[in-house]
Amino acid sequence: MHKPDQGRATRAVTFGLFLAGGLYMGFCWYYWQSGHPTAALVGAVVLAAAVFTGGWFTVFKKEKTSEFLIDLDGELRKVVWPPVQPLFDPKTEAWGSTYVVIACTVVFTALIAALDIVLQIGIQGFLIRHLLMS
Repeated sequence: MHKPDQGRATRAVTFGLFLAGGLYMGFCWYYWQSGHPTAALVGAVVLAAAVFTGGWFTVFKKEKTSEFLIDLDGELRKVVWPPVQPLFDPKTEAWGSTYVVIACTVVFTALIAALDIVLQIGIQGFLIRHLLMS
């Protein structure tokens, strides 16, 4: 294993994502091939095992990926996370930022929806006037 004592948390989370993806793909394969139970089960197990093995190799054995994840873990340890206690108090920095993000998302969603409606009406009107009336 490449530097087994470094970047444990980040590598474990990354491998867990590979594992979850493999299990999900195996489930999807099994569901898709449900008319053929034997082929579905064998295919699901093979697919999940392939993703599991590929994920293990990528996260723990591949030197460049291991170095990247170790560096990522080191950088994440340097981050100063904003305090979130007490929970749901808008005066804390994290929740105040969350409320700003939610408000901006709602405003921009409304603006894009309005622009979409205006363009849709304009394009439909243009098509009706120029193409269908010709």
